[in-house]
Amino acid sequence: MNPIPDFDLLVRGATVIDGTKAPRFEADVGVRDGRIAAIGDLAGQTAREVIDGTGRVLAPGFIDSHTHDDQAVLTQADMSFKVSQGVTTVIAGNCGISAAPLRAFHAPANHPGCRSCGSNGLSVARSSLFCVAVGSRSKKLILS
Repeated sequence: MNPIPDFDLLVRGATVIDGTKAPRFEADVGVRDGRIAAIGDLAGQTAREVIDGTGRVLAPGFIDSHTHDDQAVLTQADMSFKVSQGVTTVIAGNCGISAAPLRAFHAPANHPGCRSCGSNGLSVARSSLFCVAVGSRSKKLILS
């Protein structure tokens, strides 16, 4: 019988940059239930999955606060093109343009966009609101 592991994921020997402006340091990082549970020397601890972090940097996810990813959040729900760069949060609807208002979009709880990229902030931009408020005359007003 196998003992219950201490962590779901254990990254060993990574260079940790923790986002506090403290100097980087070498450490093991244990993750349990999707959250960091321990940082430090975790020798002797076990995990379901172990990653050798030697020579790699482990850092918090980055917030991309100015994106034009409005439609990508809905059409490429895994946001792999952002996650692969370390981005875990995107804010869209900038520069006065957004995909909103769209028809109602209700993702089921198991929709990959609900979990993959940490969080998404979608703003309804001023141009979109203007077009809805003015209606069919909006093209003439914007172009003239």
